[in-house]
Amino acid sequence: MRKGYIILCTLVAICVAACHNKPQATTAGDKESCRAAMFDTLRINKHILLDTLDANSPALKIDIELLVPGDISPMVAQNMNACISYAAFGYEGLTAAKAADSTVNSMKNEYLELRNDYINEKTANPDAPWFNNYYTLHSNASEGLHGNICYTVDYEIYSGGAHPNSIISCVNINEKTGKEITLQDIFTDGTEEQLTERLIDRLALQNGVKGIEELKEIDYLVLNDMYITNNFILGKDSIFFLYNNYEIAPYYKGRSRIGFKYEELKDLLKESF
Repeated sequence: MRKGYIILCTLVAICVAACHNKPQATTAGDKESCRAAMFDTLRINKHILLDTLDANSPALKIDIELLVPGDISPMVAQNMNACISYAAFGYEGLTAAKAADSTVNSMKNEYLELRNDYINEKTANPDAPWFNNYYTLHSNASEGLHGNICYTVDYEIYSGGAHPNSIISCVNINEKTGKEITLQDIFTDGTEEQLTERLIDRLALQNGVKGIEELKEIDYLVLNDMYITNNFILGKDSIFFLYNNYEIAPYYKGRSRIGFKYEELKDLLKESF
């Protein structure tokens, strides 16, 4: 066991050295390949019948493809797992894999609670299509500012009703420590009001209007005020704030993505950033 552990540590050290000691001629593709080697892919596919005695029963279909920490430092993997588990499933204190399993089990149990309702209704409507539910989740990891990781989770859930709900969740991860990079790490204290105003102005510009009143005329910020979301991407050249359906606009507007070049926000950013 000790010998295997030493071999594993040696392989991890080689991988880390390969990632961080590339010559200047290294291409972007090589960097992305090295970063991809930090992750394994967890796949979960479930087809859960609502009525197990009927092969044509409505079902809950679950399709998950989640990037999880691979052969990297145990401490970095632990920190990264915490980031991914919360971003993808809202769990704290679980690895990403365990959080995924817990989510699947919870969804299954909740779905099966509909069994009696379905059995009671299928006499009148054998198809009962509104009982067909699904949940899909896919993730992506790309290189962001200063070589850190932009990790995004994109999922869609349908549990009856007029339409499915599609949500994107992002977390920025320090490649060396595996820890989350937060807004407090980036922006100077006391700049919240200024940043909020710039988010409003940029949203208006992106929609071809001026100011908050004209935004409201096209259904933005009617029910909710603008706020600085923790759902953001630290790209190589720009920062993007992401708002999901209903957060600052009704469903039909879809998601909102508000972007700034770092140069545009330099007076709000910390010097260390």
